Amino acid sequence: MKTTTGRTLKRLREMGWDAAVVERYLAVCRVRQDMFGFADVLAFSEDRVLAVQTTTQANFAAHKPKIEALLVARRWVASDLRALELWGWAKRGERGKRKLWTVRRERVFWTERSGAFWEVVSDIQNNQTDFKTSEGASR
Repeated sequence: MKTTTGRTLKRLREMGWDAAVVERYLAVCRVRQDMFGFADVLAFSEDRVLAVQTTTQANFAAHKPKIEALLVARRWVASDLRALELWGWAKRGERGKRKLWTVRRERVFWTERSGAFWEVVSDIQNNQTDFKTSEGASR
């Protein structure tokens, strides 16, 4: 896999999700356009839908405020059946050893009081994971 999107598709499929690219390339403008401005990949299971924004680890922090500024992203995560995650890819490993691709995953939530907050998602979690915070509080 040469792109963050390709690596994300592969990982999602390994986790049992059905996934597809929903980002498109606009040749006239020479830009890529994400679905709703926040999703490169859309995945689903029997009763869940997951939108994923993929990037490199170096650009991970820059994507958070962009997603938080989108009203449509807030509406997306308002349902317990949908989730939005940011995946940041980087090659990591010990000095002098082979470097392997690793992913950092964070899921966004909104509350009326405090606005957006992000929660780290363990890569061990699979498509059966509930789309609620670890404390059990729903968005």
